[in-house]
Amino acid sequence: MSFPSIPWPALLAGWGAIAAGLFLLQRLRVRHRELEVVTTLFWREAVEDTRARVFVRSFRHPWAYLLFLAVASLLWFAASGLRLERDTGEQHVLVLDGSAGAGWAGRFEAARELLLEDAAALPAERREVWWCGASARLLLRRGEHVRLLEERLAGLAPEAAPSRAEARLLAWAEREPEQATELRFYGDAPLRPEWLAALPDRAEVVRRAAEAAPRAGNRGFLSAGLAEAASGRWDRVDLRLELAGDPDGLAVSLDGQPAQLPFRRLPDAAGPGRAVLRFDELPARGQRLRLALPGGDGLAADDAVELVLPVRPPIRALLSPTLPEGLRALVASDPAVQVVEADAALVLRRAGETLGAGLPALELTGVAQSDFAFLVRGAGAGSADAFLNRVYRRLGFAEIDALSLASGLERPVRLGVETGAPAPAVVVWDAVMEPPSSFPSSRSYPLFVARCLRWLAGGDELLPVAAAGEGLESWAAAAPVDDPASASRAAWEAADGRRLEPVGAAFVPPAAGLYRGERGRLAVSLLDGAATLPLPAASLAAADPGAEGAGLPAWSWLVLLALALLLFEWHAFHRGRLP
Repeated sequence: MSFPSIPWPALLAGWGAIAAGLFLLQRLRVRHRELEVVTTLFWREAVEDTRARVFVRSFRHPWAYLLFLAVASLLWFAASGLRLERDTGEQHVLVLDGSAGAGWAGRFEAARELLLEDAAALPAERREVWWCGASARLLLRRGEHVRLLEERLAGLAPEAAPSRAEARLLAWAEREPEQATELRFYGDAPLRPEWLAALPDRAEVVRRAAEAAPRAGNRGFLSAGLAEAASGRWDRVDLRLELAGDPDGLAVSLDGQPAQLPFRRLPDAAGPGRAVLRFDELPARGQRLRLALPGGDGLAADDAVELVLPVRPPIRALLSPTLPEGLRALVASDPAVQVVEADAALVLRRAGETLGAGLPALELTGVAQSDFAFLVRGAGAGSADAFLNRVYRRLGFAEIDALSLASGLERPVRLGVETGAPAPAVVVWDAVMEPPSSFPSSRSYPLFVARCLRWLAGGDELLPVAAAGEGLESWAAAAPVDDPASASRAAWEAADGRRLEPVGAAFVPPAAGLYRGERGRLAVSLLDGAATLPLPAASLAAADPGAEGAGLPAWSWLVLLALALLLFEWHAFHRGRLP
C-alpha cells in the first residue's frame, strides 16, 4: 500500500486533524427535536440539555462519531491516491527521450505528461527518472516527491542531438545485475530487437507512447561531405548534401552573411522523397557555411547544416638548386604550390643540405645512405605500424609499381617509417627520382610528389563534416603528424561556454552547434536520419505496464465505500437508530 500523492507524515497528520475536528463537532453538536408531551415531569432535564456548548458532559454518541470518522477517512485516503501493490521489490527507471527525434510536433509534450502520470503512480522509494538528451541527467532520485519532477521538467525541451537511448538503457540495466529492473522509455527512438535481446535477464524494457500526431511532412538534412574540387584547384572544394524532401527555399550564408552559391541537383541519386545537391568550387578560406531550409515542418532541429570550410593557402616551398630539373619543373607547375625564397612552409633538398633547416622536407639521398628506397618520418610519438598504415594510403605508395622499379634499380625497393622526428620528412633515393629510373616517367610520379607536398604542409586531407554524436577519429587521421590526440582528443568549448574535454578517447560532439578548440572552429550539424525520417510502424510499438509494476489504484473503491456508509447513516437516522 502506498500514497504517491502525499508523504506518510502529512497523510497521518491530516487524518489526525480530521479525527480531532469530528470529535470537536460531536461535542458541540446540538440537535433539537420537537416532541409534544402531556406532562411537565421532564421539564428540568430538557432545560439542562439545552446547555450544549458547555463541555461538562461525557461523550454521548460514540457509534455516530466512528461512522463519520470512517466516511471522512475513506474520502481522505482516496484523495491521497491510495494504491494497493504487490511488493515484488522491482526497481523502476523512467527515461524521457530528449533527443532531436522527440521534437516532432506534440510528441514530447505527450510523453512528458505520460511520464508524470506514471511517476506519480509508482512507489517513490523504488523509482527514479532520467533525462536522455545530449547527455544523461537524473531528474528525480529515489524517495523524492513527484512534484519536484514537475518543476524540473518545466524548462526542458528536445535537444539537437541523436538518440543515445540504447546505450543509456543498457548502462542502467547493468547497474544492478541482481536486481529486477523495469526500464520505461518515453519516446520514439528506435530500439533494435538485437539490442533488446542483449539485455540482462532481470531487466525489462517497456516503451510508453502517448497518442500524438504521426511523424510526417518533414524536410531535413541527412548527410554532408566535402571532397577535393573536381577541377583540381587546390583552393576550392566541392560539397555534397543529401536531404529528405525538396530543396525549395534553401538559404545560404557565409560567416553570417547571405550568399548566392549555385548548386546542382543530381538526378535519381538518392531515391524517392530525397534529393542530393552538389556545390562546386567553394572557396577554401575558413568561412562558416550555413545552409537552411524554411521552417514550419515537423522537426526544426534538422532544417540546417553548418560547417567550417577548410583553409587552403598556397603551399610555400623552397627548392634547392641541386634538385633534378624534372622535379623542379613538376613542383613549379603544381597550382597548389608557390615557389618562394623565404618564409616557406616546407623545403625540397638533397640530404645533408642546410637549406630550410627545421622545415618539413622532401629529401633526396644516396642509395648507400639509406636502407629504404622510401623513408617517411613522422614528428609525433606513436605506433610505427599505425603511422605506416596511414602514410601508405595517403602518399600514394599503392600506385607505385615497386616490382618494375626494383628491376630497373637491380635492388630491393623497401618502404620504412620512423616516428619522433623533429619535423615530418619524406626521404627518397635519388636513383628513384632521376633517369634512367622508370619512376619519373610513370603516372604515379606526379601523384606521389603532389601528395608528399600536401602531407608535409599539413593539408593533404579534408576534415570531415562533423555530425552530432559521431566521434572525430577521422580528424586524427587528417593530422600531419603521428599524434592523433592533438586533433581528436583536444578540449573543446561549446557555444554556451561549457568546456568539453574527452578522456582517453576521440571527442564526440554531444549536440549540433559551434565549438572552438585548438584547431579552430568546429561546426556540428544534426545529420541524423533516425530523427528526420518517419519511423516505421513497428518501431512505435508500445506496451502498458502491468499491475505488478504500477500497482492497482484503489481510490474509486474507497469513494464507493464512503457513499455506502453515508447511505447507511441516512437510513439509520430515519429509523431513529442514530442521533
